[in-house]
This record gives sequence, structure tokens and C-alpha cells, in this order.
Amino acid sequence: MTGEIIDDDLQVSIDDLFEEDTNGYDQRFKAQLEREKEIITIVDPKFPQLLHVLKNKKFYPELELVGISRVPCDDGQGYTIVSDIDISQISPERRRMLFLSLRYHQMNPHHPINGTLCANLENYLPSNDSQRGALFYAKSFVTIETDHDCWNPAIPAGIMYYGDPGTGKTHLVVGIGIEYMARGWNVNFVSPDNGPKKEIVELVRDSFWNDGTQILCWQEKVVEPRPKQVWIFDNVNPAKMDAVKDLFLKVVAYVSENGGRILVTSAKEDYGGWFGQMFGSDGHTELTRWRSIVEGFIKPYRITGESYRVREAWYAGLSANTAIGKT
Repeated sequence: MTGEIIDDDLQVSIDDLFEEDTNGYDQRFKAQLEREKEIITIVDPKFPQLLHVLKNKKFYPELELVGISRVPCDDGQGYTIVSDIDISQISPERRRMLFLSLRYHQMNPHHPINGTLCANLENYLPSNDSQRGALFYAKSFVTIETDHDCWNPAIPAGIMYYGDPGTGKTHLVVGIGIEYMARGWNVNFVSPDNGPKKEIVELVRDSFWNDGTQILCWQEKVVEPRPKQVWIFDNVNPAKMDAVKDLFLKVVAYVSENGGRILVTSAKEDYGGWFGQMFGSDGHTELTRWRSIVEGFIKPYRITGESYRVREAWYAGLSANTAIGKT
């Protein structure tokens, strides 16, 4: 049971518990109950690790862990972690984004536990014109209303952000995915380092017990393309794609023919060279065919700038020369 969110609302109105506030004790108790309405329970073995990311000053520093326990899983196989968190200090709109981030983590537990799990288009802070342009395209991707309705699942659409590392490419594509997820779409995160998302499916085996009872088993299976999906392919480097390259080509072909959304990031600076490596392995004719397909619905956009990882590193602002000069 991973990532389940339980909203622990009280079943009766708190005002019904008090005929009249006759003293300060009743008032304090009432306030305490009001506050308890803001407690949510999360069943997820990774949540304690995720909480450190959520409480970063850039995201939700007001979050408070008020309880944690280790409980058996429903299937009796192993244990999971149950965490109670207080969200009372978070505004309604930011609370909505928090729940969406938790839901995204639930859908993609293989996504690295880092700040991109809290990404949305409102907390992307561009530092130059190329990044402002990238944000413009991201917002247009989820808000434009023309004949190509962005919420129509039959329309194929995509963006590829490529260029300098640490400029927020993953942040932007996750932010776009969050907006679609809020409207009922499924978001699938794939990267060469973390592999594709898998789902659990029930299979029927071709064998039986002596009494004729059918044997059922569970098996992990890579998610297949289907309607109303947003596919995020992060850090797509042709030299590292290996097992997920076939899935990438399969999803591109599916989206082009059936509709859907695909979001791609790459640190490669040469889009033409990247395209040739990804789609040209079967010769010029096949490369030309893929180019006509991809250019019809995926917008490539290059992002440049200083890496935020370097800008926010622990050593940012430190200078050994300054220290030496003071000794």
C-alpha cells in the first residue's frame, strides 16, 4: 500500500459539540479540535524521506509531523510506515498543490526523492530570457484554447526541453504533468537511471491444482500507452537509453497516432544530433519518416543558463582565497 492519502475529516460539526462556550477551557478544546481537522494520514514507506524535501523552505516548511508508526501491510507481507502530518498552516491553494505532489509521488514512486517532486509552474523561477520563454511554452501547453484544445486526449502534443543542465527542465515537465493530473490524466515518469513506471497486474497461469482451483499470481509489468496519459521522459541521452529506448519510440508512435501528451528533457545541446541518434539508427529513410511525425506535434525548445544546483550548493559564496587572505 504505497502513497495512500487519508483525509481525516471529523464526521460531525465541531460547533455541535458545544452548546455554549462557557469558559476558556472549552474554547481551547474547540480550537484544538478545529486544528485536528487539518491532520492527514499518509501510508507510504518512503514518506519520512519525502518529508525532508517537502519541508524545504522553498516548498512547505509549515508542515509538521505529528505522528509516525510502523504497521503490517494489508496483505500481511512486510510492513509500511503510517505518518500523520499537520497541514493547518498551509493556505488552501498551496494545500491543493501539496496534495497533487503527493498524488504524483503515489503514481510514480520510482521518481527520485528530490525537489522536482514538488515542482509546479508557479514555483519555477526563471533567471533569463530563455527560461522565461520555456515557462511561457509550459503555461501555453496547459492553458491555450484553440482548435487544438489542450485537454482533448485525441490531440497529440508534446514539448522537448533541451540544453544546459540544472536550468529547470525536469521542473517544467513535472509542473505540466501536475496540471494534467489535476484534470484526471495519468502521469508516467521514465528516465534511463530509474527506468519506466511499472504497474501490478493479475495474471492467470496455465496450471491448476488437483482440485481444479485456478492459480492466480501477481506480476510487475511496464505501463502500456493508453488514452489520457502524460509521458515524461527525463534526461533522454541516446547513449544511456538502452532498455527504455524501445518504450520511448513506442510512446512517440502511439501519441502521434492516437493522441496523448509526451514531455521530454535532455542535456544534449545539439537537437539535430540528438534527433539523429534517437531516430536514425535504421537509416535515412526511417529518420525522415520519424522527423515528419515528431515535428508535427512536439515543440523543441532550448534552455540556457547557470545551473541552480551550483547556485544553491552548500559551497556557494565561499572562497578559499578570502579565507587565506584573513589568516
